[in-house]
Amino acid sequence: MGEGWARALLSDRCVAYSAGLEAHGINPMALSAIHHSFDDPPALAEGLDDEEVQAIYRRVRDEIREFVVALPAYFVPIAETA
Repeated sequence: MGEGWARALLSDRCVAYSAGLEAHGINPMALSAIHHSFDDPPALAEGLDDEEVQAIYRRVRDEIREFVVALPAYFVPIAETA
């Protein structure tokens, strides 16, 4: 979801890549530097009806969108990195 929002909302300022569909473990350095936690919809959906599951997915989708919208505040212009 994050990649989709970034492509839709920030394509003029960044190139978005997927975190992937295959788990490779978490790099502790990356986690401490850039991690932002979101609920895992499938983990919360167990035993719920379809309407409740959709509400979870929509909530998490909206939280991710809000996070992506705020990302440009963390960007460092290329000229400042050279």
